[in-house]
Amino acid sequence: MKIKIILCCVCFSLPALADGYPAWVMNPSVEVKDDKVAASACTVTTGDLSMDRTLASTDARAELVKQFEIALQNESEITKNSEAVASNKAGKVTRKSKTTISVNDTTEAIAQAVLKNSKIIKAEYHTVNAQSNFCTLVSVTKSSIGQ
Repeated sequence: MKIKIILCCVCFSLPALADGYPAWVMNPSVEVKDDKVAASACTVTTGDLSMDRTLASTDARAELVKQFEIALQNESEITKNSEAVASNKAGKVTRKSKTTISVNDTTEAIAQAVLKNSKIIKAEYHTVNAQSNFCTLVSVTKSSIGQ
């Protein structure tokens, strides 16, 4: 009877796994506080720790950039300036017009800032469906990229 109780206690103390992945992979935002934003990614193990780390962290950083791009879509500023000039000389009307449309697109700058300022805060191997995966959690502070 004591063995059953101990096993139940151990099972309840483990972090919640979804499809074999830890909670921080499934919901990366629970791992960060304050003005940080986080993203996670996993890659099938190549057998080379350095390569696994690079592949998983690159995918996680790409997810971070996507999060900021979505936020920027609502903040994109479109400016339209029109200028028209008409002149009448000797019965001939000459018209000149110039329209300039500029979009304040900072997506590339945000991507560069995320790549420069993001940090890996967790990295672990996990076996899912009998396949070894390497997972990383990366985060960046909003203030470090001007948000």
